[in-house]
Amino acid sequence: MRKLTDDLNVSEFEMLGDLPEKDRTKRFVLAQMRIQTSVIRNLAYPDQTVRHLKNIFAGPLERIIASQYKGVSIERVIDALGALAEQADERLNDHIKRVRPVAIAKDFETTYDAYMHAFQDILEDRQAGAKQRSANRSNDARRANVAGLYPAAGPPLRFNEAGSTTPGATKPVQPPRR
Repeated sequence: MRKLTDDLNVSEFEMLGDLPEKDRTKRFVLAQMRIQTSVIRNLAYPDQTVRHLKNIFAGPLERIIASQYKGVSIERVIDALGALAEQADERLNDHIKRVRPVAIAKDFETTYDAYMHAFQDILEDRQAGAKQRSANRSNDARRANVAGLYPAAGPPLRFNEAGSTTPGATKPVQPPRR
């Protein structure tokens, strides 16, 4: 399909013949605008596409779907999908708007400041996460003591000069300090 579209666009220029360069450039720009427009909105505007889609599913097809899926209205499904698409579009546009100052920053400090300003919720999440990680480390240490990974009682393990545990070694094993 893409090749066909490209061929159709190029074929227009083969008929230009003896037109001056200025007119050929103008037609080329207009063709590029048409291509970009069709890429952005396809062959119809979104509301036209939804209207055509609802018309396709109207009538007998809608009754068949309703008989197979009790309580489902294809028109409501199309509307719900449209609302989801709009929500995703709004969220994406909001994110792009927030990232723009980050993308144009010239140095690390400006980039970092722009990012932290645009995504203030991340700092709050990061601080809450740090507290949670700290609590998790404390819980992990308690669990390790319970599991016997850090001996809390009994004679300490001892290492010999080679670093292995053997009877009569002189260096006691100390649990890591936090």
